[in-house]
Amino acid sequence: MPTATELIEIRSFDPQTATRVEWTPYHAYRRQRAAEEFPDVPLLADADFEHDAQRQLAFTVNHRFVAMRAGEIVGNMILAVRRAGTPGCEDYAPYVDVFGGVLKQQRRRGVGRALFAHLHDFMGANGRSLA
Repeated sequence: MPTATELIEIRSFDPQTATRVEWTPYHAYRRQRAAEEFPDVPLLADADFEHDAQRQLAFTVNHRFVAMRAGEIVGNMILAVRRAGTPGCEDYAPYVDVFGGVLKQQRRRGVGRALFAHLHDFMGANGRSLA
């Protein structure tokens, strides 16, 4: 019998290449997370959110991932690393900033563990040691 973590698939989500079919469930997920965590904070319109997510930052590269269970997004993670070739990038080489979350009804079911396992793999593959 598979464990809860085995039922979770971690997928890359690239705002630059995402299709409407990929954006639609992402927006549904972010709306649900916002309603759970920040119910009094106005939510960006989908087009505004997409524009912000697609913006290339001068000093940072964001790697976005989603946790899927039964075809639904149940968690997400954004890994931010210093862009190679920027001033002082060597000083930031070991670091990864991590952002994300899990839907409330999916917590304590292995989603966070799967996301952090992916973080660990990412760090090892990219020479990072501090998150």
